[in-house]
Amino acid sequence: MTSRSALSLTRVALTTSLVLVTMAGQTRTGAQDRSLRRKQEDEVARIFETFRAKDKLPPLARIAHRKSLEELACSSASVGSAVWGQNSPGAVMYKTDNAALPNQDLEHIAGFKDLVEGKNEPRFTRYAVAVWPSSNRESGRQVYWVGIQVFESAWWEFVDKTFTDDRSYRNEWKKVVTPSCRGVD
Repeated sequence: MTSRSALSLTRVALTTSLVLVTMAGQTRTGAQDRSLRRKQEDEVARIFETFRAKDKLPPLARIAHRKSLEELACSSASVGSAVWGQNSPGAVMYKTDNAALPNQDLEHIAGFKDLVEGKNEPRFTRYAVAVWPSSNRESGRQVYWVGIQVFESAWWEFVDKTFTDDRSYRNEWKKVVTPSCRGVD
């Protein structure tokens, strides 16, 4: 082996080691971030449910992890503004200094009433929460992007996704997800 190829091999080994160490650190940080986000999401969900109970609205079941909502919250955090227009009354995306405190946007979405609700079987029965940390571009302080969306029952969602391919809104949300937020967990 020549000294030149030995030097090249050493460079490859060092570069690989550096990449693996960096990736391991990112994985650990990602897991820690995910754990903190889940705790904040739990707190937002608790406040959401408290608002609904106070208004004597029927409880909604929580969807533990909604990938689309997480990608949208991440995208909002990465660009510094809501990437998805307010789809009120069924969805909201807002920025806050403290995700664990009640606010007007959270109270508004918690007051969602199913306008097409049947007597025996409401159509909208579930909700999801996503929280994504970011820094305020002016002050550099930590802020959080919170996304909350109300969803149809699992049955109605299945029918909608399976038998209505021609809906104009299908997958429109994917167009506003930033490349760095595609597939986040």
